Amino acid sequence: MDTTEAFQVLNLPPDASEQEIRRKWFREYQALSAALLELDDERQRPLLEARLARLNEARDVLLGNGSQAETGLSGVSSEGLPPQVIVLLYQANGQEGICTRQIGGQDIVIAFESLFGAKKYAQRLAQQGLPKPVAERFDTQEIVDFCRAGGYGLMVVPASEVLEPLPESTEAARNWQGKS
Repeated sequence: MDTTEAFQVLNLPPDASEQEIRRKWFREYQALSAALLELDDERQRPLLEARLARLNEARDVLLGNGSQAETGLSGVSSEGLPPQVIVLLYQANGQEGICTRQIGGQDIVIAFESLFGAKKYAQRLAQQGLPKPVAERFDTQEIVDFCRAGGYGLMVVPASEVLEPLPESTEAARNWQGKS
């Protein structure tokens, strides 16, 4: 995919800023992720997953996120990301867990550009009856390395966006909390 095609996939003008690219990618990613989770007809899954892959490829082309081998849901790179991100951590029964979202069978670590966004998301999780996770700042490269080692994808929520918890994510967190 070249730059022109990447801008077309994101439906952005060629002079779009990095912030506009990240914002548009995030919104499209959320919409496709939600569509995958709410899928009634499993025959549509390959189409949606292909659209998600093209969306990620467009992001990688425009933001310079690594080589082709390191892109997509499970391949992560810190290029084009802020130097630090905030992740949400759960602590229960002497164990620690990181806040993720499952999309198309892939666990995606959720990281936030802003502390405000992370705390708002944590509060929404708590409102759904979950223990409130703790927001912690990490170097982005540390989170990228964690994702690569564990086979996780990474979604960085732009400071200008709001992420809503998904019922499946909160159920997974409840199940994790109950393990000893």
